Amino acid sequence: MAQSLDLELLTRRGCHLCEDAMALLRAGGWRPVAVDIDLDLALLAEFDQRVPVLRRATTGEIIAEGTIDDEALRRLADC
Repeated sequence: MAQSLDLELLTRRGCHLCEDAMALLRAGGWRPVAVDIDLDLALLAEFDQRVPVLRRATTGEIIAEGTIDDEALRRLADC
């Protein structure tokens, strides 16, 4: 598994889907950096209703958004 990928999980406080996504990613051995979109106006404007969003920090490529599930983990493993 490519655990060294530079991953971000765009999230916000009180988002149960975000908490579930982080737990699933960690259980799979991934360690994304959590980014609270409410602390950045540009991120808030772009991702307000889309969290959680899993993306590559270096390129901004979105891997998954909304419900992060086993399919997203499979896509990560293929990277």
